[in-house]
Amino acid sequence: MIDFTFETARYHVTEANAPKYRALLDSGKPRKFSKGADASVKRLYPDFKPNMTTAEYVSQFVRLNDAIKLARLEHECPNYHEPAPMLDPTYPEVTEEIDPDYVEPIKSRKLTPSDRLKMILDVKPDANATAADLWLAIGEIRRIAKG
Repeated sequence: MIDFTFETARYHVTEANAPKYRALLDSGKPRKFSKGADASVKRLYPDFKPNMTTAEYVSQFVRLNDAIKLARLEHECPNYHEPAPMLDPTYPEVTEEIDPDYVEPIKSRKLTPSDRLKMILDVKPDANATAADLWLAIGEIRRIAKG
């Protein structure tokens, strides 16, 4: 692999492709950049008023941004000249409802080593307890004792 730098870019290519890349970069052809949105163009937006139609809002937007030379669009929307009820600021867009089934989560308390030891000692030995159960209990007691 060969590394070389051209202007501000660093290239990492195989030896077989290095001459091709170097010839392309040295040919002097301008690099192609993808054209993104022009960040310098600022748009102004009108204030929405109650009972304003979409047509009125769009016409105010076009009037405010006349210097940008926006493309004219013809609208076929059936409600274009009617007020937009869902954008009426007198009605809230979201209403909060209290969930009747909500239950406050219970925060569990972390057990201290002494609490765990008390729990183990409170358990009465079972007549059917196996040796494995007893070894697990002894291991738990040792772990608690270490701290």
